[in-house]
Amino acid sequence: MMFNAQRQFRRDDFSYTGRDYQADVKHTKAWRDYGWPSELTFFMHWNMWRRHSIGSAVVSLPVKLCWMTKPEIRSSEKEHDEDVFESQMKKLVKRLKLWQRLRGGDLRQRVGRYGALVMTVADGKKLSEPLGVMHSNKVLSAKPVFEDQLRVSQAETDETSIRYGQPIMYTLNENDISARSQWNNRSTQIHWTRVIPLAEGADDGTIYGIPTLENIFNDLIDWDKVKGSGGEGFWRAAAQKFILQASKDSHAKRPSPDELDDLTDMLVDMFSGFDSMPYTGGWELKSLDTSMPTPDGFVAALEKSIAAGSTIPLKILFGSQTGVKAGDEDTSHFMRLLQSRRENELTDMVVDVVDWFDAHTTDIDKPEDLFIWWDDMTAPGAIQQSELGKKMSDINKNAVTSGQQAPFKTNEIREKLGCDPDEALDDDFELDETEDLEDDDLEQDDANVSARSDASSG
Repeated sequence: MMFNAQRQFRRDDFSYTGRDYQADVKHTKAWRDYGWPSELTFFMHWNMWRRHSIGSAVVSLPVKLCWMTKPEIRSSEKEHDEDVFESQMKKLVKRLKLWQRLRGGDLRQRVGRYGALVMTVADGKKLSEPLGVMHSNKVLSAKPVFEDQLRVSQAETDETSIRYGQPIMYTLNENDISARSQWNNRSTQIHWTRVIPLAEGADDGTIYGIPTLENIFNDLIDWDKVKGSGGEGFWRAAAQKFILQASKDSHAKRPSPDELDDLTDMLVDMFSGFDSMPYTGGWELKSLDTSMPTPDGFVAALEKSIAAGSTIPLKILFGSQTGVKAGDEDTSHFMRLLQSRRENELTDMVVDVVDWFDAHTTDIDKPEDLFIWWDDMTAPGAIQQSELGKKMSDINKNAVTSGQQAPFKTNEIREKLGCDPDEALDDDFELDETEDLEDDDLEQDDANVSARSDASSG
């Protein structure tokens, strides 16, 4: 009964995924031998993010890079003057610090299965009551919370409802393990209309995604083993121990307490300077030495496994800079992944925020052609732009010199350099046909023309 109760507690606490797999039918206790947990709780994920350097980087790095620049909410993809909707959203973003709060919610949802923004509204109702429609000025704040602070307490069970399976009521626990302040001690029921859930990877229509550290959790534990044992082993090797061994011509009599104290004082004096010489009488003084294997192979395997599971290139995650070309290729690939995350997961989060204001405010009217604009993280930097422009110019020059048409127009090169186009430079790239010809070649051409003219006259 106690086992079942504990197991039920663990399930309620978090873990519906990431359990011990039984693919190895021979070594069924392998995970226990390795020290890997059979089930993961939110606290384990949260603690791994807060206390493990690599776990923190895996969770936080994509968030920091994706939010280095902020998105723009536009009513159309085409260029146009700022309209009323865009102006109102800009004011809301500034007043409520929406991008900062959404960035915090993005970080929190990566720790667990989901995170959320809890919207504080001055509507005079209890948090457990449904939110109505009011002016956007009534919206006071948006607070990012972890899954552990906002647990689903009631879900829709009516199969005919469009919200079937979705949360109806949450339990808000601000004083849970994730709280930073002792004054955040609210514990209450909150209606789903006052919450904007955020869940990366929730592609099944629910609010439940997959924790970022789940598929590398075992690797992070093994990393701690290597690092911790290395530190402990180094400390033990540095804290050298000695034993007293009776010599052949001495009696096997245990030293008295006074003799042991004298020996201890002698050792202290010996390690206090390089010129000290120990004397142990009829005893032999021997040190206990330990040797440790080189961990390079274990560390390399763990680094590759963590990088593969997190989709963050090894050279970026661990800062290795061996091979510039390989590093550049890794960076380009990682930037494409981050740009994709912006245009998919983060854009969905921004749209969810706009949808919430559209549903619960009288003055925010979502346009039919809503567009979320991000700058391009894959765009080359200033140095790369200069190098690319130079290469394009060299290609044009070589093509024209060999009698071919230049593949790039001048304004195309200017665009790659980050310059505005110049209408006066719309013509194709051209070279003076005679600039690379020698004087002898020109004289020979004149002679040939004269000869052809004389032959024609004859």
